[in-house]
Amino acid sequence: GVGKRFLSLPEKDYKSTGNVLYFGRITTQKGPFFFVEAASKAIEMQKNLKFVIAGTGDLLDETKGLAKRMLPEGSYDFKGFVDYNEAFNLYRNSDVFVLPAVSEPFGITVLESMCSGTPVIISKTTGVGESLRNVFRADFWDTDLIAEYIVGTVKYKALRKTMGIQGMNEARGFTWERAAMETLEVYKGL
Repeated sequence: GVGKRFLSLPEKDYKSTGNVLYFGRITTQKGPFFFVEAASKAIEMQKNLKFVIAGTGDLLDETKGLAKRMLPEGSYDFKGFVDYNEAFNLYRNSDVFVLPAVSEPFGITVLESMCSGTPVIISKTTGVGESLRNVFRADFWDTDLIAEYIVGTVKYKALRKTMGIQGMNEARGFTWERAAMETLEVYKGL
C-alpha cells in the first residue's frame, strides 16, 4: 500500500487554491507536453489557475520551453526534484492532480494524491486507473477534456470535496494484497 503517513491525515481544507499539480518524471511516458497543452486550454477558461510541475527528467528543458510559449508568465512553477515531505505538501495544497501519461504501468503518485484527499485526473493508459472508480479519466491526447476536468474540479468545491473524500477512502483501501487477490481471480476466471 501507500505510506503510513497518508493514513492519519487531518481533514483537508477544500478551499480553492487554483493549484493544478503535475508530479512525476518529466519524460515522454508521463505526458508532460499534454499537461502543458491542457493547462493552456484550462487557463483560457479560468484565469486564476497556477500550474505546478514537480519532478525532473530528460524532457525538463523542452517542457519549460513549451510552458514559456503556451502559458502566461507567472501561471506556472517548475519545482524540480522534491523530497517526500515537499511532495506531501504539494499534494495537500493542490486542487487537482493531473497525470496524462502515455504509458504508465502503475502510477503510485495517483494513489498518493488520492490518499492526500486531492482529486485526480488520469489518462486511460495509467495502470492503477483500471482499479479506481473515483477519478476522472481521459485519453492522454484529449487535452480539451482534461482542461474541462481541471476547470470543473477547481471551480466547484462540492465536486472537489466529494472526489477528494471518496478518492481518499478508495485509495486507502488499495493494498498489494487486494491487488494480488483480484489478479488471482482473473487467472481463475480464465
